[in-house]
Amino acid sequence: MKIALVAQGYSNREFILDWFEEDFDEVWGVNSAAAIFQCTLGFRMDDQRVMDLAGDDPRYPMVSGDGLKRKNARITNFVDCEILVPDCEVSKFDNSNRFPIEEFIDKFKRFFEGDPSKFFIEGSLPYMIGLALMKYTGEEFDVDLDIYLYGFDYTYDNSSISEEGKSSAAYWLAIARAEGAKIHIAKSSSLLANHKRANLNQATGVLAPGRGIFYGYYTDPHLKVEEEDG
Repeated sequence: MKIALVAQGYSNREFILDWFEEDFDEVWGVNSAAAIFQCTLGFRMDDQRVMDLAGDDPRYPMVSGDGLKRKNARITNFVDCEILVPDCEVSKFDNSNRFPIEEFIDKFKRFFEGDPSKFFIEGSLPYMIGLALMKYTGEEFDVDLDIYLYGFDYTYDNSSISEEGKSSAAYWLAIARAEGAKIHIAKSSSLLANHKRANLNQATGVLAPGRGIFYGYYTDPHLKVEEEDG
């Protein structure tokens, strides 16, 4: 089972190229990515009541006022796939369904000492990862789950922009690997510093998988191990 998770960050351009190469079973988009790309499932995990207050409530200074209201309306009218939301009663999407938060908490609380108050979720990606694991991992599933991530970048080189959620995303990727999923991150994404691993072919402009990242080692120590074993 191959699931592509797509957001709005810089590295989502790799999804466009990989879409022709990879045989994705499902494509899940978050926020406007669900409108831009042809998705089988969308996630709009923001509190709609906060979105409606954009620019009118001083408690939410990071929300960008009337521009966000107009953008929210365009997305609402454009998305034609099922959208998962926290609360259907306040959702602006006709095709929305409530995210299964109770099942989500019950399944993953063991990674937080059994205490839901210790859950660490910033942004939509943990919900997307969690739902993929809920749907396609466990003893009752005889499939290998591959999760591909595009556009979940959070930080950018030569930029002071830093979005919330990067450490939360990294934690949930560890949970996914612990549950047996294989994780594939866009080569140009800063998530897990993946862009530092890749080697850019100057002739073709293609990013190829590169070195591991081991703090304190000038050369990649796993390459030395492979050479000695060979």
